[in-house]
Amino acid sequence: FDIWDDIVREMRPIYPTQKSEALLERIIKAASNEGDIVADFFVGSGTTAVVAEKLNRKWIASDLGRFAINTSRKRLIQAQRELKDLGKDFRSFEILSVGSYSFNDVSQQQEFNEIVLNAYKAEKVNNSVFTGRKSNHYVVIGPLDLPASRDFVDEMVQSANEQKVVELDILAFEFGMGVVPEAIEDAKKVGVKLNLRIIPREVFDKKAVNAGAIKFSEVGYLDVKMEIKKLEASVTLTDFSIYYSQDSLELDGENLQKGKSKVILDNGIIKKITKNKDGIIKIIDITTSWVDWIDYWAIDFNFEDRQELKLVRHKDGKIEQVATGRNIFDNQWQSFKGNLEKIELTSSKYQYPKAGKYKIAVKVIDVFGNDTTRIFNVNVGK
Repeated sequence: FDIWDDIVREMRPIYPTQKSEALLERIIKAASNEGDIVADFFVGSGTTAVVAEKLNRKWIASDLGRFAINTSRKRLIQAQRELKDLGKDFRSFEILSVGSYSFNDVSQQQEFNEIVLNAYKAEKVNNSVFTGRKSNHYVVIGPLDLPASRDFVDEMVQSANEQKVVELDILAFEFGMGVVPEAIEDAKKVGVKLNLRIIPREVFDKKAVNAGAIKFSEVGYLDVKMEIKKLEASVTLTDFSIYYSQDSLELDGENLQKGKSKVILDNGIIKKITKNKDGIIKIIDITTSWVDWIDYWAIDFNFEDRQELKLVRHKDGKIEQVATGRNIFDNQWQSFKGNLEKIELTSSKYQYPKAGKYKIAVKVIDVFGNDTTRIFNVNVGK
């Protein structure tokens, strides 16, 4: 154990719980053989999966944090590129949002619901499904400490459809993968207008709530330009907007000491608040490009070619594989910010096997770890 402790001390990275690749390589080589499965259920920055891939092991990795998932994704793609340059094989991988989420402490969730409804200026309703009502919209509030998953959103839309609710607002700190925009489009098909709103952290600030300074922002927006020639297609990302608000401009200006300044994020724009010695507040937009908010983006040029499947156990004990009705996003092209790399805004050309109608899905992961996806219909070879 003394020798092992020396190895750990020698290889210890910056973060207390993070393990270096060299240390993980020793562990994986000592505990497994090539072709074995290596699992890490709190993968963090993805080191275990990256090392397992390089050592020709299969791997399963999971984490709840969006930053962890996005960092792991980028590191794994980089590992694939390195293996490709060395002429070695590498595996494709999928990122899946697994299962429904539930909040265990009912009283705490109820208290949270009341706080959010108050900030959203909605009234509480005595309904087993919906949390509140605002004008003619019914309101549902997601879990306190977890993203609102696709399963959760689908369940709420189904309930809205059954109860003849035509417009539904779902409020959450963040939404799980696969919610935007697929869940919105699916809701339209059953006659439900689905509005997804980001809950700002300021809902816990009574002063901000009383001042009416709370903003529930919509999810992000992206736009692209398609270039299609015969059976070839490429995509250029032309716009990306986010609407997150970090703080309240009014309250920050009011609480700021004279002669001081503060930089905050408001509706996707970095602003600088300054209060001079006379108490006069000045707000300046700090110029920034929409590209600065993008950490990673990817394209699936044929989004409908692979359906998501799940295993269902019947009463007789038999297990059947059935389609969920959703499609799996395949990262057929991607670009992301590395240490020295600038993000590419135009993809390489994709060759379709034949002419026809296709759906192109474009996914953007922003610097906050949230994803925005948009699906485009295209005619190829026409």
